[in-house]
Amino acid sequence: MRSTYIAAIVSTCGVAAAQIDFSIQTLLMGTVFNSPSSLVVDDNGVIHLAYTSQFGTDSTGKEVWYANNASGAFQFNQVTNNTVREEFPYLFLGPDGVVHLAFHTGTATTNKIRYVNSAMADLLHAGEADIIDITPPGFIKVKGAADATGTTHFVFYNQGDGPDDIFYTSWSATNGVSPLVNLSIGNNPSGDDTEPSIAVGPDGVVHVVYQAGWVLGGPLRYLNNAGGSFAFVPTGVSGTIADTQVGVSPDNIVTITFERGDSFNVIENDGSGFTPEAMITPLGQYRPAFYDKFAYGPDGRRYFAFASNINTRGIYLIVETENGFTTPQRLDVDAPLSFLSASIGINSSGLLAISLTTGASRGGTVVADLFLATADLSGGCPADFSGASDPNDPDYGIPDGQVDASDFFYYLDQFAAGNLAVADLTGSSDPNDPAYGVPDGQIDATDFFYFLDIFVVGCP
Repeated sequence: MRSTYIAAIVSTCGVAAAQIDFSIQTLLMGTVFNSPSSLVVDDNGVIHLAYTSQFGTDSTGKEVWYANNASGAFQFNQVTNNTVREEFPYLFLGPDGVVHLAFHTGTATTNKIRYVNSAMADLLHAGEADIIDITPPGFIKVKGAADATGTTHFVFYNQGDGPDDIFYTSWSATNGVSPLVNLSIGNNPSGDDTEPSIAVGPDGVVHVVYQAGWVLGGPLRYLNNAGGSFAFVPTGVSGTIADTQVGVSPDNIVTITFERGDSFNVIENDGSGFTPEAMITPLGQYRPAFYDKFAYGPDGRRYFAFASNINTRGIYLIVETENGFTTPQRLDVDAPLSFLSASIGINSSGLLAISLTTGASRGGTVVADLFLATADLSGGCPADFSGASDPNDPDYGIPDGQVDASDFFYYLDQFAAGNLAVADLTGSSDPNDPAYGVPDGQIDATDFFYFLDIFVVGCP
């Protein structure tokens, strides 16, 4: 009967919109900044950031910049400095802590994939001499992932007069660049394939997704090389999608996210096949776009940051909990809400960071601002009170790192007993009230409903 009652509470309340407490700082203001940023957080707590800044209105003045806060304050370095525009940088971490930076040049005849990493050069002092070419001319929009051997894997697509195809290659310090592999062969030779994403699982398998259609959307395609070479794997997703992303959890579960019809959708595969497509935002309320990756927390839970470019304009965060996904939390910044983008990273200690790009066209020039939002997720679970519901159990009243039935009934016991030290949680049941979450010296209905809020969220 107890489990039935808890299930009824969860199904009735849904997943409460718990607010993560972010600190937001301005990194760049009023800069001509035309490209999404990319961010990672290493296990030393250092935040690494890459972006494109443009000098004046001449697009050939677009250059790739890199920054980190290893010294406490952010230090910036202009990585590229030439007469060819370079843009869409993508940062990713290897299991060894090496920071990888890839991007593309951006003219029709010379665009190509370029690359540098922190083992090759100090990225705060890296320049043109440290960068290597991963492809010949003709390729753009790179994403990357590194495996435990130090090999780096890349996906990107060509752009020219014929159909755009997805290509893969790898690089290592020992073997250099591997031959290009066309991942569109046998798929849709007459159409454009775009927006690829790549991830490497803990078993070393490489996973790739892309949309088989122009930039505004197309069918979902997924491949992996579990069999030794890349092969298509059915996902059960049909119709038009956009903004594909793929990730692999520490326990080797594959997640694919995408936009469909102004909703944010997800499928996953634990090795037994993909789950049915599920929406994690309401249809028509958000248009998740311009996010370059999603992140896994220390407990393997997924965190999604995205830009919404329709009526609910802004940067949003969705968090996986024990009971599903939270409603989107908006990250408020005092800046024009257009030309939006977001990137997210979390390290093993629970340091969460999100870069936010906002901007507007002023006098024909795109001027944009870059912000950084950070939060510490290591503070435990607010509703984790007890590891047992039996008062005679030694774990009664001792948090155990999870939120379950034992916490629910422990709290009911303390609420009924009038234990102020445990049951007095809040002075208001309204999340918009300043007294929400602040103990007020009495135990009443506001405390009980506040507990339900944090119980349903679980461990964000």
